Amino acid sequence: ENISYSLNHFVCISNPMKRKNILNYLKTQDCSIAFFFFLQESHFTDAEHLKLKRDWVGEVFYSSDISRSRGVVILCHKRITMKVLSQEKDSTGRWIILKCDINQEPYTLINIYGPNNDNALFFKDILLAAAQIYGKCIMAGDYNLTLNPSLDKTKKNPLPLSTAAKAVREGMHDLGLVDTWRTLNPLEREFSFFSAAQNSNSRIDLFLISKTMLHNVILCKYKAATLSDHCPLKLRARQNLERPRPHRWRFKPYLLNDPEFVVFIEHKIDEFLEVSTNSAFPSTRWETLEAFLRGQITSYGSHKQRTIRSVCSWLNLLDEVFPRLKQTVRLNRNISETQTPGCCCTALIQCFCPSHNNLQTLLTLDLH
Repeated sequence: ENISYSLNHFVCISNPMKRKNILNYLKTQDCSIAFFFFLQESHFTDAEHLKLKRDWVGEVFYSSDISRSRGVVILCHKRITMKVLSQEKDSTGRWIILKCDINQEPYTLINIYGPNNDNALFFKDILLAAAQIYGKCIMAGDYNLTLNPSLDKTKKNPLPLSTAAKAVREGMHDLGLVDTWRTLNPLEREFSFFSAAQNSNSRIDLFLISKTMLHNVILCKYKAATLSDHCPLKLRARQNLERPRPHRWRFKPYLLNDPEFVVFIEHKIDEFLEVSTNSAFPSTRWETLEAFLRGQITSYGSHKQRTIRSVCSWLNLLDEVFPRLKQTVRLNRNISETQTPGCCCTALIQCFCPSHNNLQTLLTLDLH
């Protein structure tokens, strides 16, 4: 099964007809397998954002500006099972952060519409709000900056890295995020926006994701600009098919039938009570004792298992040696009966004697 994420930058979708065209367009973009769509510059009020919840859209999460400036939206397909744990957003329609479970997998979803005035504090505030990332992180949007001006801009003499870009790169390092498209295309040049004022192309629409997601990425590519002046960016990743199961410690009841274990655990409890302080709360002492005993029981069980494996090895060895010992005893008896005065087999008996003596010594060994 695959999951895909599409980042789309659309301007002025407050018109009902344009809104319908946008949803129809998104529906054609592998919507049957898409989980999330990130939109910027929606120019919606809160009430108008909710009108996007129709057709294939199951959930709508947004940040609006009272003047209808800006606006960011995360659309979630109705086919996914989603549980939102927390939601943070600004009051100017610039960013929204969701911490949620998607089909029982933890995610942090962030949609950004960055300012174009080299505002490092803006990105620092967002990264601070997202500092405690929950599960996998997808940080998508129009950043209005380039992380690598020499590759991400067409200007002959690109400006040095902006302070805002430096803040983003520092945050990426701290949170373990990577620029997905650039990681997959380290030396390629592709652009998502043309600025007529600067007469240059730039790559400012980005998908930053957790490094742990990279091995699941199938593709990340810019599509042709159609309903917007920005090129949509599409990220498609493979969903984890195997989810790690949490380990749950269980006590093995058969240990209670082991007198040695009962004595051992009684001694450990007495030892703990002597060392622990009486000033601690009873509940705290009980929880500490539980953790202490779990460790001791695990250690005892491991020791027992090693002992059992050692005994089994000895039993297997005895199973191999015992038949040969029986044969040696029988041979020893036959030799003794045959060894009579004047026997014509004296030479043969003398030949067997060294082996006989060695085997006799083996019989006297304590195999335990």
